[in-house]
Order: sequence, then structure tokens, then C-alpha cells
Amino acid sequence: MDNELCGFQRSEYKHIATLGAMGQFQSFSLPGQDRSKSRKLSSILSGCGIGRASKVGTVGWKYFGGEEIEAPDLCLEIPSYMADTLRELTGVRERVVNATGIFQNPSDGLRLINSADQIALFEFAATRTSEGMKRLIWGLKPGMREYEVVRFYQADGLPLSCHLIASSGEKAKKMGLSSPSDNIIRLGDPFITGFGLWGALNARAGFVAASEADLPKKQKRFIEDFAAPYFSAVCRWYEAIGIGVRAGDVVKAVMKSIPKSRWDLALNPGHYIHLDEWVSSPFYPGSKIRLRSGMAFQVDIIPVSKGPFYLANMEDGIVLADRKLRDEVSQKHPDCWGRIQKRRDFMMGTIGINLKPEILPLCNIPGIYAPFFLSPEKVFVR
Repeated sequence: MDNELCGFQRSEYKHIATLGAMGQFQSFSLPGQDRSKSRKLSSILSGCGIGRASKVGTVGWKYFGGEEIEAPDLCLEIPSYMADTLRELTGVRERVVNATGIFQNPSDGLRLINSADQIALFEFAATRTSEGMKRLIWGLKPGMREYEVVRFYQADGLPLSCHLIASSGEKAKKMGLSSPSDNIIRLGDPFITGFGLWGALNARAGFVAASEADLPKKQKRFIEDFAAPYFSAVCRWYEAIGIGVRAGDVVKAVMKSIPKSRWDLALNPGHYIHLDEWVSSPFYPGSKIRLRSGMAFQVDIIPVSKGPFYLANMEDGIVLADRKLRDEVSQKHPDCWGRIQKRRDFMMGTIGINLKPEILPLCNIPGIYAPFFLSPEKVFVR
């Protein structure tokens, strides 16, 4: 989907309205609250100009494709009482369509391009999430419960982009991305954790161990068979991505490091980030989508083990910025710009990942993968 989305040309939109702008609608309130002071939904919507001649696009958080469902344009993810009312007003079911792709489609969605101010906001969020991740990694000890270790994140009431994640042991195997529980974290356990605020998420996974000596016998080759090729795949992602690059070429570069006899990908190797943790993703085999300045991404290569259960993960955010956008960030947000430059220097000079000039790392643990949580000073380098 490019310029024509969900059965709409962008120029077709004559009116954009929200119910809030049309007056009070008390049915949005809590059950049992007064409903006597607002008009019915059909009256409010008709007051917006919606009638028999209207073509209506609804926007939620997801759009659909023809490969997954019949008549994807007609699949609405808004409440049925809204969809039914709109279709009754227009008189034709096909005149009410899902228009979410205008904002989220991976080619030219309106939410994909970020300004200098938005980048600074994302960098603030990523700084907070990555500092929390550092505290957790250095503070984690066997015997702690999962809900205890997420206290290191110090979320402070800031808006989350997803729930706090902490899973260990058998729980990590069966429900890896679940919320923390009273599960006791034990030596040798697989462990996965993540912290996301609006505009950022950091995640890490490995073992509660100081070295391979702490792992069960069947997992003694974790570094050689799993963690090392995983880190190589992440490095290839960073070195392949850039302005004008086809997203499919990034996928191709990542796949070169994947030992398919041992593990494969669970999801797309990366995606767009915004206030929500996953907007959409251009990263799929054969994707011809060209990456552009202002796009914010999260490296998100999640391996699925085909042999003994292994776990590896490192998720961090970046932004692509051309010279004009870089200059604007540096002028309007010099402290943010200074941190970004130090991260670039660290990734290239210490970790050994070659970055194009347009790649702006947003967090304080850029490219850092410590597979053993009890030896956080031992990280992979090229």
C-alpha cells in the first residue's frame, strides 16, 4: 500500500472529526454513570455530516491485508456499536472502511516520520529505559523474585509502551514475554526482561549465570552455538540499515548470520517504534520499502531455538536522520545530541560495529550484549 490506502485516496478525506469534538457522549463513561445528558451516537455522527453519500474511514491501531482475511478494508477494529451505527447511517457496508494504514502502513504511514523534537523525546525515554536496564542487570541476584528485580527499572509513573517484563526458569520457556510474578530466580535459569516507555524499549535475555560453568550440561555450548551467531546477526542489522536502504536487504544481511539448524526468527528482525512499542514493520523477506530520514526503529531479532532451550535477546532503538535533521537535533537539543555522539563513538570504537552517519543510537546500552546476567562486565565485541 502506497498512496492508495484501504480503498481511500488521501485527497478523499474532506472532514476529520472525533466524537469528543461533537459534544459529550456519556456512553464512553463508566457503567452505571448518567446517560441522560448526551445525544445518541447516530445523532452525533449525523451531525458530523455522515449520511447516505458519505464514505467513512475508521482509525484504530491495526489494519489488515488480503493474505490474512477476506475483504480486509471492511475489517474494523472499533467497537461493533460504532461500526453498526456508521454502516446504518451510510446505508452501504462497503462505505465504512478501515483507514488505519494511512497512519501505520510500513511504506509511507504518517506516523513513521519524526521531527527533531520527537527524536529528543524518544531519546529521553530510551535513556530512562536503558538506565533502568543497567540497574537491573547489575542488581540481579539468584534468590530474588521477578517482581523484586523490576523495581530496578524505577518507572516512576511515566507512561509505559508495554507491560514490564520479567520471566525466569520454566516460565521463561513457556511465557517469555509475561509480566513479573513471585517466581524465584535461580542460578542457571534462562531469564528475559524488558522495560518500555512511550518512544522506547530495551530488552535483554540470557542466563542467570556468571559463565557457561553455571549452565546445565545440555546448554554448555550456549555461547558458541547460539549467543555468538545471534550477536553477529544484530551487528549485521546495524551495519545494513540506513537511509535509502531497502528493508528487504537488511533482512537478507541478518539471515546470513543465522545458523538455521540451531535457531530461526520468531518475528520480523526489527520494526518501527513510536509512542506504541510496535507501529508496523518494513522488515520482511523481499521488502522493497526504502528507509527514510526521521524513521525510528527498534532492533528486535528474537531467536527461536531448535535444540536445547537457549535464550538471547537485545532490543534497542535508533533513528535515521539525514544531515538536515541531524543539524536540527544538534541545534535544538545539544545535550541529547552529545549523548548520541558518545553512543556512536562507543559502538564503533569499543563494540566494533560500523555505523552509517545517519544512525542515531537513542539508549545508554547501545550494542551491548552481556549473555550472562551475573557477569555484566563480559560483553560481546567484534
